[in-house]
Formats: sequence, structure tokens, C-alpha cells
Amino acid sequence: MKKIIFSLILSVFSTVAFSQGLAPGSALPTAVFYKTDGNAYSTSQIAKGKKPY
Repeated sequence: MKKIIFSLILSVFSTVAFSQGLAPGSALPTAVFYKTDGNAYSTSQIAKGKKPY
């Protein structure tokens, strides 16, 4: 019974630890996407500091 409770507690804490997102102000990972016309679009072309919506 102790093993089951310990496993449950461990899985809850590990899920919470790994589910955190990027911290505000942290850098966006570099990635390249291709538009339907074949032109490349990189994450470095995204405007910084403003939300698109």
C-alpha cells in the first residue's frame, strides 16, 4: 500500500514539474516554417514584445 501511495505522489509532483511553460520574456526556440508558396518563414521574423491578437 505504501508503494502505491508513494508512486501516486511521485507521479503528481513530476507531472506538475514538467507541465510548466516558458517563463515570460524567455527566448522562443528557432524554427523554420514554409509557406504554401514555398517561401521560408523563421521564428526570428516574429515581432517581439507584441501579441499578434
